[in-house]
Amino acid sequence: MIQALEIKLAAPAAVKLPQSACSLLHGVLMEQIDSAYADFLHQNALRPYSQYLHFEKEKNALYWRITALNEEAKNEILAAAFALPQTVLLKQKNIELQLVSKELLPATDYGSLAEKYFTQHLAIRYLILDFFK
Repeated sequence: MIQALEIKLAAPAAVKLPQSACSLLHGVLMEQIDSAYADFLHQNALRPYSQYLHFEKEKNALYWRITALNEEAKNEILAAAFALPQTVLLKQKNIELQLVSKELLPATDYGSLAEKYFTQHLAIRYLILDFFK
């Protein structure tokens, strides 16, 4: 099971957030999850989740997407992210971000991904799936 949560962010008007700010958001998230699970994540070479920031020019909006790659990550990480308050502080930069909205995206499973991208004719010749960003 793969489940994603997309959080729309708003930064103060004078602040531009680079994609590297995702590591600061990671810190916010790690503070919210169970400490035993956070220790497990730090000791594990493979992460059961991914996250990234992206800006949509058409909507003039910044989004933080967090994807859980298994049920445990969904229950621990996405639940903690969904429970974040409407304002979070990026401590290292002393920037307050508003969490404008939170949306759970449709879940999928690995079989459906394989079917969609590996068994059907695609216009592209190669496909790279990278879950470790």
